[in-house]
Amino acid sequence: MSVLLILSLLAVGPAAPNDQGAEAEIRELMKAIDLAHQRADAAAFNRIWAPDYVITDFHGAVKERAEALAEWKAGAHGYLSYQSDDIKVRLHGDTAIVTARVTRTSRTDPTNVGRFRHTRVFVKLHGAWRLAATHVTRIADQ
Repeated sequence: MSVLLILSLLAVGPAAPNDQGAEAEIRELMKAIDLAHQRADAAAFNRIWAPDYVITDFHGAVKERAEALAEWKAGAHGYLSYQSDDIKVRLHGDTAIVTARVTRTSRTDPTNVGRFRHTRVFVKLHGAWRLAATHVTRIADQ
């Protein structure tokens, strides 16, 4: 075998068409999540979150889906602004790991202002991507 053929077999090529479609779907869900935060849209979270969704918030509190959804329905969270950027999607079959920077200003929690790093895990369930886990960390030196 020629060196060029071996190198071409070992090279990492562009994402497969299915991966590109999945990444586009995940990026659309990220936009929907931003919008749901801006609108305090509990119904959107109910659609987007997996049945076993869990979040570790920036205070370090771990909340299961039912508790987190109840907080949204009760109006415990509200944002003046909420915007994700620096989004990176890593696909592993029916699982996607997403990292992003979120800049936000809360109406309901004066400590929930600034820039944060989010790690989100999406899983494909019954043909649709759902958010299974979120971990939030404040970016230091703000």
